[in-house]
Formats: sequence, C-alpha cells, structure tokens
Amino acid sequence: MPNLNKFPANQLAVRQAISAAINRNVIASEGEEGLENPVLTTSGLTMPTFQQWAGSAGSNTVSATGSASAADQIPSHAGYTKDSAGFYALKGQEVDITLIAPSAYTDYAEVGSIVAQELKAAGINASFQGITVDAWNADMADGNFSLAEHWSNNGLSPYNLYDNWLDSSLNNGTANTGDYEGLKSPAMDAALAKLAGDSTVDQQTTDLAPIQSFVAANLPVIPVTTASEWFEYNSQHFVGWPVRERTALGHQQWGRLGH
Repeated sequence: MPNLNKFPANQLAVRQAISAAINRNVIASEGEEGLENPVLTTSGLTMPTFQQWAGSAGSNTVSATGSASAADQIPSHAGYTKDSAGFYALKGQEVDITLIAPSAYTDYAEVGSIVAQELKAAGINASFQGITVDAWNADMADGNFSLAEHWSNNGLSPYNLYDNWLDSSLNNGTANTGDYEGLKSPAMDAALAKLAGDSTVDQQTTDLAPIQSFVAANLPVIPVTTASEWFEYNSQHFVGWPVRERTALGHQQWGRLGH
C-alpha cells in the first residue's frame, strides 16, 4: 500500500519502479514459504479465482521475477537523477522509502526485508521497519506511513477486493478501514457504486473494466501475493468441508483449509 499523499510513494514513476523491481516468485516462495502465490495481473485480479470477471483489462500481466535494471530505468525516464549515494532523487529530494509491517507477522517481515533489498538494487533507498501490531494498525488507520503491507477484503466477486482498495468513503484520514493509500477518485467511487448494483457476471465484467484499467495504469496499490486463510475444521459431526477457501492479501485467491 503506497501512501498517495506523501512523497515519494505519491509519484507514479516511483510506484511503477517498485512494482517492476519486485520478484513476486521469490516473495511467494521465500517470504510465504510457497503457501501463497504471486499475483501477476496488472489489475491485481487474482487468477484463476476471478477468471470469469477478467475481460481484456484484467488479463495483462507483470513479470513474475521482476527486474532491477528495468525498474531502474523508470525514474530516469521520468526526470529523476541519482544522488551521490546512488539513489534516485527528484529536484534534490531523495526517493527514500520505509516499508512497514508487524514484526510479529514473520511472513510479512520476511517479505518486507526482501522487497527493501530489491528496491535498493533498483536505485530506491528503501528499508524495512518491523513494528508492533498495535502501531501498525494505528499507522494504517491514520495514514502514517510511506509504504505498508496489508491485506484486502475477500468475497464472492471482485467487488469486495476493489471496494476495499479504492472506495474513498473508507478513508477519513484518522480511522481508515480501507483505501489505506488515500485515493480520492470520484470516478472510481462512481464505478464502484455502479458495480455494486450489477446482478450478472456479464454486467460486472463490463463495469470492472475501467476499474481494472485504473489500477493497472495508476498503481494505487501494488499487489504482490495471494494470502492463505488459516482455519481448521472438524469432521466429527459434519463432513464435506471445502479444502480451499477464499482469502486476500492485497487481492484474493483460494487459500488452504485444515492447516
């Protein structure tokens, strides 16, 4: 979750460089021990869970492995120059990013450390800061961060995913419950309201197209992996439990039950 109200994450070129630098395969395999999958759609739509809603706008992909060299070119082409420390700066202001997540969430902490290393290799002065869960919750609620790890909402359709990401009514600056990045887009609010009233997958797919295109073009959030929903079930009295469950970490995917 990049903070869209603070430099440098409020700069599109910086968000593009971050997304391009991230090796989502490594994050999934090492940060999440292979229990979660990389999200490779530019729109953040999780495949194959929401394949029927994808349309053309939701099917474009990003690199699974990322590229420091490719990411390194993005700020340069946008007018950034490297300072004496070898990091990009814009008009003398260095692109300095602190990525936060709870230290107690050991997978988040590992992912954060990996991402910070990848960003440094791409010319972004990045570091990971592990904080307490209470401090993280407070920072997400009031927007006191530069870049943060956070999950998104799950649901039976992609509406819940995008509403949690983009609905400006969820962000009031002091007690945010979603739209943690601080997006204020009347166009997206209107698109989400229209999507909420759709009754068929065909209608939803049509109305998702501009939302997916907006996320792909503007990166208000930077999806990286799916997330498992950790639940157990007991077959002593009931049987037929599903072996996979919907879940989300910045997007949605089938997770695993019974762990």
